Amino acid sequence: MISVELKPSYILALLLAAAHSGAIFLILALPISYQPILVLLLLANMIHSIMHHALRLFPASPSSLRIGEKSCTLYLRNGREIDFSFAGNTYVSPSLTVLNFREAGSHFIRSVVILPDCIERESFRRLRVRLKWK
Repeated sequence: MISVELKPSYILALLLAAAHSGAIFLILALPISYQPILVLLLLANMIHSIMHHALRLFPASPSSLRIGEKSCTLYLRNGREIDFSFAGNTYVSPSLTVLNFREAGSHFIRSVVILPDCIERESFRRLRVRLKWK
């Protein structure tokens, strides 16, 4: 069984801010009348993405993960436990892991982004090995 505590990822926060800033820059370069609305929407999405996925400040943000032989559980900051199964498109690499999973009894797919700065090095290695063979 692998138990992983998820910490905030400042690298992911920086990447999300850079991507959103680039999109805002492109929108500002377009000659359209509704630029302010699009910019505000992108800013709102950037704040939400950084707070939820990178800094993990929302109550529904993931705080830890447990992967066993037959069961997988995601623990949220609000105390909720989600039993899940992996979706077929989970991505695993040494610098980035994206867990795509389906909650038991649900059709929706959720994702947890894990970078090396939000998890202990040995735990990250064990998690990647486990996911490669899952």
